[in-house]
Amino acid sequence: MNKHVRAIAVLLFLVLAFLLKDLVSRNTAFAPLDSIYMYSPWNESTTVIPKNFQQSDALYQFIPWRMYAYEQLIHGEFPLWNPYEYGGIPFFANDQSGVLSPYNLAGLIFPFLKGFLIMALLKLLVAATGMYLFLSLFSLDPASCLIGSVAYTFSALMVTWLYHPLSAVLSFIPWLLWAFERLYRYTISGTAANRITALSIASAIVALAFFSGHSETTVNALAGVMIYSITKSLAGRQKILHTLLMAALAVILGFLLAAAQTLPFLQALLNSVTFYTRSPFFATIHLPAWALLSWLVPSMNGNPSFSYFFMTVIPAWHEAVSYVGITPLLLGL
Repeated sequence: MNKHVRAIAVLLFLVLAFLLKDLVSRNTAFAPLDSIYMYSPWNESTTVIPKNFQQSDALYQFIPWRMYAYEQLIHGEFPLWNPYEYGGIPFFANDQSGVLSPYNLAGLIFPFLKGFLIMALLKLLVAATGMYLFLSLFSLDPASCLIGSVAYTFSALMVTWLYHPLSAVLSFIPWLLWAFERLYRYTISGTAANRITALSIASAIVALAFFSGHSETTVNALAGVMIYSITKSLAGRQKILHTLLMAALAVILGFLLAAAQTLPFLQALLNSVTFYTRSPFFATIHLPAWALLSWLVPSMNGNPSFSYFFMTVIPAWHEAVSYVGITPLLLGL
């Protein structure tokens, strides 16, 4: 136990060291606000050159949304509706506003600007401890668990999107793996009380992932976790149906625990223009068949669900590379 405590203390030290410059800074916000200097009248400045021009979503969406939620909640109002966009649109049902995200709620304790840094710190700590605990389930020595945890916590995906609700979900992926691994083991050889406890914990973590504000990443993560559970069950050849039912039940219960967020989001999604234009069942413009290649190899042609996919303008780099789909899943199996 002492070895694990020391290893987690090392992870805490590394996270604090990574954010040290921002921790000791005053009157700054841990967010890519410099992108505002790309637009008038701020682009007249010759002293500030934006370095985060590909991360303008923070400026357009996440920072204004967090400010609105922050102001409403600290004044005792729940932000169901956003009156400042168009003629007014749903706010809480907008999944990426993350009103009930555990990180946004934790940020309410601190001044608004400092909250960005606190949330980033918490995301890294949650990811680090979760990955360490997951790897420790396999009787690895603390050094091995530490290396694996550092590799995930400071990976390009986590660090690049640290301001984004996507990283909030990413921070819970190790905990999902940890919870479903324990659920699998207790289903195989544990007592009824063990199974109920493991099921409750797994469901709670699924709910936290849904509350984090990026449901599409949560769905992708749960698909990966289910593939992991199926593979474990088939390889173990014990109680295959039982273990798969328990894993599926954890996902369903987690979705229902987060129903206050997931159901309004689904209603807003199914009635949105975005859903209409992207859905293969309702869209008037379908993706080209050759876009299926992105399941096997990265696509450098751009994201086919956006209009500039067919344009000559070079899109931002992070939009020019789609997910590599089925290959890592096959390698995982």
